[in-house]
Amino acid sequence: MEFVIEKLHGMFCIVLPQETGNSLIKQFGKRVLCELNGQTTTHSALMPIKEGGYYITIGKTNLKALGLDLGSKISVAFKADDSELQFVLTEELDAVLQTDEDALKIFNTLTDGNKRSLSYLGYCC
Repeated sequence: MEFVIEKLHGMFCIVLPQETGNSLIKQFGKRVLCELNGQTTTHSALMPIKEGGYYITIGKTNLKALGLDLGSKISVAFKADDSELQFVLTEELDAVLQTDEDALKIFNTLTDGNKRSLSYLGYCC
């Protein structure tokens, strides 16, 4: 499917029509893998828009790597995200969790969303 990079809530994203989003959620669930321009695969979530439809954020890092910007066209292929956390842990966090039992116990008490957020901090900071 082809989309145009837009800005919504201050973030770069693609906007999906209500029917498309509903169909993807029915087929894959809310969390999906997005293959961007056949080059980069990223974990994403179909987020509802109050006025109708859905959006998926696309990070600046991915846009830069693909040479895209606001208004650029982008091809997106959607797949089921069957990974445990629907996100890739940073090497550093993974190393800590493998070597520190207390850290692993605390990490396992977090919700999946908080686990993703904690790991994401390792990518952006």
